[in-house]
Amino acid sequence: MDRRPSAARGAAAAVVAALAALLWGLLWGPPAGEELSRAWALPQTATRAPQERPLRPHAPIVIAGNRAFTAENGVVRGSGTAEDPYVIEGWRIDAPQAPVGISIADTDAYAIVRRCEVRNTQRAGIRLDRAANVTIENCRVTGSERGFQIADSRDVVVRDSVAEFNREGGFFVFGSRGVELVGNAALYNWEPSLQRVRSWGIYVDENSRSRGRDNRSSGHARDIAILVPGAGEPVDLYASPPPIPEQSCTQIFREYLLFIGRLEGTEPLTEPYCALLLAVLRSLPDHMRGKIAQFILMPESEEAAGMYTGVGTVRLFANLRHLKAFTETTYHEIGHVLQDRLFTDPEQERWTRLHQRSAQDPDHYAVQDADAATRLSGILSYGMVNRFEDFASTFEAYTRDTPAMVARARRVEALTGKTVLGEKIAFVVSLFRGFPYAYRKLLDWDSEAGEARVRIQRAAIEQLENGLPVLENPAWEEF
Repeated sequence: MDRRPSAARGAAAAVVAALAALLWGLLWGPPAGEELSRAWALPQTATRAPQERPLRPHAPIVIAGNRAFTAENGVVRGSGTAEDPYVIEGWRIDAPQAPVGISIADTDAYAIVRRCEVRNTQRAGIRLDRAANVTIENCRVTGSERGFQIADSRDVVVRDSVAEFNREGGFFVFGSRGVELVGNAALYNWEPSLQRVRSWGIYVDENSRSRGRDNRSSGHARDIAILVPGAGEPVDLYASPPPIPEQSCTQIFREYLLFIGRLEGTEPLTEPYCALLLAVLRSLPDHMRGKIAQFILMPESEEAAGMYTGVGTVRLFANLRHLKAFTETTYHEIGHVLQDRLFTDPEQERWTRLHQRSAQDPDHYAVQDADAATRLSGILSYGMVNRFEDFASTFEAYTRDTPAMVARARRVEALTGKTVLGEKIAFVVSLFRGFPYAYRKLLDWDSEAGEARVRIQRAAIEQLENGLPVLENPAWEEF
């Protein structure tokens, strides 16, 4: 395949002193001359997390063979055993002329690449070739061709790392086994050009064995492709969920009295899709969910995956077999419901003006998976079609990954001064009527077992800044 696609004692004493002050206050009131809140507050030294050292600049790191794990190549400690791995930590590599920022090849020593940032390389930010026993954690790659690439390697873990604003994709795995991707985020890895719609969030080829948990992917031509070997064409795990007993569609009617009908000859939804539909509905606030009247299942169509036909009726077509696409199409069509049945007249006018200001500038639109229609038309967002698709696509992207969409809007404004995308996000926030939520989807899979699932999470937004959510460690709940 082409692989281009004694301090502790002091802190304890401080806590004891604070507890003594609390007991004194409960029995006899606050100490004289002090504010109650100040007298009862724990000292900062007892609650403040230790500060991490700032990243230090470093030249590109190239490790070829176990002997190349040296201090000159960024190793700060370790001997290469499982109990004492080599540690490469705390480096910032900005190398526009280098092919790779951190390269590890032909090694089997145990190694950890931790808290490193790579920018602007010509090919991959961090790359493993024929490597084993490597862990990559809390790293970030931006502005490169690809974020992270693992090829012909084994027993590799990549966790809590971010690939964002790279040109072709976020995370790639080729011909490798025992690879685990956990808690990573691939965000808007695409070249800002209408002529280029080929980009990937997470890509694992059919010759690899991998597991994924708690990963996120947003804003690519294809957000995720986990391929497994089969007869003929590779199978996308998210398009072949295992059959399990149905109960969630019955629960939808019990909870919300929402009817799920189907045309004659159309198969009913199976449980994986029913469970996702129930999660979508539970994630919506009552005033939004109450605008939906029914779902109708339709036969396969070459022209549509979903359709809104008015009066709160959403149609979902049988060709919509991909779990992630099913979730996002459902949110997209619910966006049409909200524009039809929730918007006030002033909101309709406000959104129309936002769409008119957007023109054909991709910086003003939500990026979505590039389906056949968008590839043929050469656009990155279906929202360019009209103001109705503009809102539905924006709502779809907002519910796919609110933090990622906000980050992109802030980046666009910082680089270009354009504010329309941010204003669109603020408009969506206003539709929550004073109690806004942020959303994200987590993607799990096990390519060896042939199983995958999509999980929907929501968090209350506690703070806004210029109408945009401020999302710092929100409390996520899962549906």
